[in-house]
Amino acid sequence: MAAGGVALTVALAFARRPGSRDVQRFGPRAPVTGLLMGLAALWAIGRSRDLTPEVLIGLAGITAVAGASTLSVWPRPALTGPVAAAPFAWLLAIAPDVPSIWWVRALLVGSGAVGSLAVCRTDARWSQCGLTPALYAVTAFGIFAAVPDTEEAAAVLGASVTGALAGWPLGRARLGGAGAGGVTALLVWVAAVGGRGRSPSIVGAVACLGLLATLPAGRWLAARWAGDRQRGRGPTLPPVPVLATHTAVVAVASRVAGISAELRVAVPVAAGTAIAALAASTMLVRQAWRHCPGRDG
Repeated sequence: MAAGGVALTVALAFARRPGSRDVQRFGPRAPVTGLLMGLAALWAIGRSRDLTPEVLIGLAGITAVAGASTLSVWPRPALTGPVAAAPFAWLLAIAPDVPSIWWVRALLVGSGAVGSLAVCRTDARWSQCGLTPALYAVTAFGIFAAVPDTEEAAAVLGASVTGALAGWPLGRARLGGAGAGGVTALLVWVAAVGGRGRSPSIVGAVACLGLLATLPAGRWLAARWAGDRQRGRGPTLPPVPVLATHTAVVAVASRVAGISAELRVAVPVAAGTAIAALAASTMLVRQAWRHCPGRDG
């Protein structure tokens, strides 16, 4: 928890005033909160275990790809970003203490590459009120509640809480493009390491990404449903309904799929929560558009 205070202190130091015109237009200043939370968590984890080259290079690579994908020169980031991140996600999947089971490694590569870039897009589009650090903290708590070995998960959770408060309700921080990708990859690796004693828990832990990972796809579906993709950027999604929905998804993923000792239970429950998160993301975006016609949610 003390390490997480670093993220809050620096975020507040660089933040714009809540409610200012710049915040409404561009979102919170402090787009480095994710990087700070990730570094604080790695520092705490490194005090009790050796961080191998596979882990460090994998996390650094995904962080760099996520940051680069937010640049205007990056071609088709939704497609090329996960492809570029996949080799680094593979390094995380073959790192020591990750179960050497084929489906665990496949899950890590998929969630590390696709999930990290999806969270990056979530933060880029809906960062105006600093909601994404709060969503991240809820996900971190879900992973802590799902996996049997909680040492690494506790470090990530402790590093995320105070940074989350800087994001919402204070509205003074966001994860940032690079930080969003990096800390998501860190969560996925922590889920695998923490779940090594009960591998089905990894499925539930990864499903705790919830709305963080499904909001971009939800927006795409909502745009197809509405038949209009040309919407200008507008106010962020309503924080309380989004947080409440995400918390419900994480609760089911962590305490039903996450505590299961059998894949035949964990996989259907996790898949169901992912579908529910996608449906909720779609409906939340549509609801935001209804309250602000012709503008993005």
